[in-house]
Amino acid sequence: MWNNQTDAVGYQSSQQLQPTMNHGAHEIFDVQETLKTLIGAQNHFTFWKNQIKDSKLKEVAEKQHTYLIDTYNTVVESFQTGLAPNKATYPYEMKLVHDYVYGIKQQTPLSPMESPNAVNDAFISSVLLSAVKACATHATTAALECTNPVVRRVLADSVPNFIELGYELAIYQNQNHIYQVPLLQQTDADMITQGFQPASKIGLPMN
Repeated sequence: MWNNQTDAVGYQSSQQLQPTMNHGAHEIFDVQETLKTLIGAQNHFTFWKNQIKDSKLKEVAEKQHTYLIDTYNTVVESFQTGLAPNKATYPYEMKLVHDYVYGIKQQTPLSPMESPNAVNDAFISSVLLSAVKACATHATTAALECTNPVVRRVLADSVPNFIELGYELAIYQNQNHIYQVPLLQQTDADMITQGFQPASKIGLPMN
């Protein structure tokens, strides 16, 4: 029977390990990928934000870049020490109003750029959006593989905030008609949204 002691096969309990060693192999590989993704996102913000022309997008990019730096440093500290970081994760507060514009209009067909001179705010916002979406994906994957409870919590707490970063950039794109959102007809939408009913707890023990 398992007794939290090292046995003949070589099992070890987390209580027997130093905090810096309290990481499973899967965790180490996935957190490494997450940190590299966070570095990549910061590099994008560093490279592109000074080329932004729209003051509103530039303000968003500056705020998001600061958040990415803070979160990266928090993840690095908890990953290297195995302990609670000195600066905890904190909620990201969007500057843009949550006001989506629904509907689509005919636009110029998209195509790859033929020259670096074609770079504009639409392109930059798309690059930044892809970068923060990647952070959310990698942090989620790594959190699901973590054995260290502190690193797991730091990553798990960061995921909703990466989603907020992506949502804010998507709002910017939507409000500037870069990202259009079609609507279903009301009858079709109702058929789908009303096509579910609550699950029953019949047969489950009562608390």
